[in-house]
Amino acid sequence: MPESARDLAVQSLACPSCGGSFLDGPDSICCRQCGRTLPFDDHGILLASAEAKSPLTPAQRVGQWSLTARGYEGWRRRALSLMSGGPFSPEREWHLLFGELPFGGASVYLDNATATGYLGRALARSLVTTQAPYVVIANDLSIPMLRRAAELARRDGVAERMFFIHADSGSLPLRSGSVDGVLCGGTLNEFTESQRVLQEWARVLSPRGVVSVMLQTLASGWRGSLQRSLARLLGLTIEPADRARERFEAVFHGLRELSFGPVLFMSGQRRASTQNNYPSQAA
Repeated sequence: MPESARDLAVQSLACPSCGGSFLDGPDSICCRQCGRTLPFDDHGILLASAEAKSPLTPAQRVGQWSLTARGYEGWRRRALSLMSGGPFSPEREWHLLFGELPFGGASVYLDNATATGYLGRALARSLVTTQAPYVVIANDLSIPMLRRAAELARRDGVAERMFFIHADSGSLPLRSGSVDGVLCGGTLNEFTESQRVLQEWARVLSPRGVVSVMLQTLASGWRGSLQRSLARLLGLTIEPADRARERFEAVFHGLRELSFGPVLFMSGQRRASTQNNYPSQAA
């Protein structure tokens, strides 16, 4: 049984070059198979991705700014109230997203496109009294966001339960079947290749694993017109709910969903037909 959250995280990793496992070290990890080394920066973030696989959208570029990372939490706590058109507390969102995740035994959770660790930290806090070992792996393409996430994790007393990775969501440096739960809160609208990301989630999910997401769907009337304008400006993808559901169901089954205006929560497990072999990510 792994002794720490870091042990669980490192055992879940796969080399981006060859898919091999890693030996852990104080300042880096080294692939047992090809010898590739991935360093940790001075904030404890594993630098697994040199660059995004696709060009960054305007929204993603804004996320690279340190100022955005500093102000993100204040906006994020109010975001669902603004998007849904009614009061929507963070605690309500966390309950809806975490409620479908499997718990018990040694568990690995992925907070995908974590930003400042808003969801991952809340999940870690909710599990702080559990006796079973667990880790929340949090990945993002923005170093300023990840550094802010690490800072807030230390503030919240959950840093030892989290493992931060600079990595593209479409090419996760994780072993197939190594993750018990995937969380994504709103960022699905920002991915330029969302179906590729969904396939990656399915690949890394364990047989008991569940993916739980929140996203924005296209509203009617003036709200829909405003969404289309913002989508064009920021490079977002905002679709009608039935189209978003169709994309999700192509990869996951056992769909559970709840809608609050244009805000859609969905969860499910990967289909047995989903390819579950680690693809080479060599450039």
